Amino acid sequence: MNLSKINDTIALKTVAVMSSIWCVYAFLVWSMLPTVFPAAQDFVFYVSGGIIQLVALPLIMVGQNLMGAAAEQRAQEDHEHLIEILKDIQEDHQALAEIVASLKK
Repeated sequence: MNLSKINDTIALKTVAVMSSIWCVYAFLVWSMLPTVFPAAQDFVFYVSGGIIQLVALPLIMVGQNLMGAAAEQRAQEDHEHLIEILKDIQEDHQALAEIVASLKK
């Protein structure tokens, strides 16, 4: 497994974790720590402003870009498949039009 694949896996798993309701609960508990332990307020602010914003947010953006690229690939494959189906329908329609024309004669 190469480094790029490892990075992509980490980014995708991070997005999956960070977009869960459990992460919301964890951040809520984290933000409430200074109400119970007022001395922890500076540490909570440092981690929230420093680590979460400077590390986690860019990591989430990378994961979302990867998810977007995968969705774009699926959309392209669906489009190609639908174009094939449309061509088949047009061929069938042309064949039926020829049959109707020959029946009218």
